[in-house]
Amino acid sequence: AYLRPATVVAAASAFVASASNPDQCSKIALYDRLDCQKGDEGSCNAAGCCWEPVNPNPGNQPWCFYSDRTVPKCTIGADPKAPFTDDEIAEVMQHFEANLDINGSGMVVAAPDHNTGPGGDYYFAWARDGALSMNAYLQSKPSLAEAEQKMDSWIAWLERSQNQPDPNNINILTEPKYVIPEGTPYTGGWCRPQNDGPGLRAIT
Repeated sequence: AYLRPATVVAAASAFVASASNPDQCSKIALYDRLDCQKGDEGSCNAAGCCWEPVNPNPGNQPWCFYSDRTVPKCTIGADPKAPFTDDEIAEVMQHFEANLDINGSGMVVAAPDHNTGPGGDYYFAWARDGALSMNAYLQSKPSLAEAEQKMDSWIAWLERSQNQPDPNNINILTEPKYVIPEGTPYTGGWCRPQNDGPGLRAIT
C-alpha cells in the first residue's frame, strides 16, 4: 500500500510525541518513580516512558517509569498540633525527676508511694527500670551538663551496688531489685537472675 507523505509525517510526529524526554527523566528521583509496567527497554520506549536500570536494586525500584508523573505524595488533612503544652511537659518532668536519685541515694524508685494498691509496695529500685529511666532522662536534656548531677549520682550508686556480697548466691550484676535506702539486693521471692540489666546499664 502507498502512504502519502502527509501520513508518514503525521505518524512520525506521533512517535516522537510519545517518546520520553531524557531531560525530564533525569529529574525524577529514584524513589519518586511511578512504574510504567514495561519489562524491557523496547516496550518501555514505545510507551513513551523512561528506561533506566537500577543495579543493585534492594528497594525493587522500577527500571521503566513514567516521564510525566511521579508517585503520589501522602498528605495530612488535619492540622496536627503538639499533644502536650509546655506546662504539661514541665509537670510530667517534675514528677519523673522526683523518682530519680531518691533521697540522695542515686537509686531510681519505681513509685514513691508505699501504698500502690493490689500490686503491693513499689518503693524499690529495679535495675533495668533504673537504667531505662536514666537513659530517658539523659535523652530529654539538651546538654550533658544539665543531666550530669543525677547521672553522676546514679553511676556512683551502681558502683556501690556492684561491690557487695550477693545474698541470693547469684552474680550481683544480674540482681533485679534493690531495697531503698539500704541499697542491698531484695531477698524475697523474685525472678532472678535478670541478664538484661547489665546491657541496659551499659547502653545508658
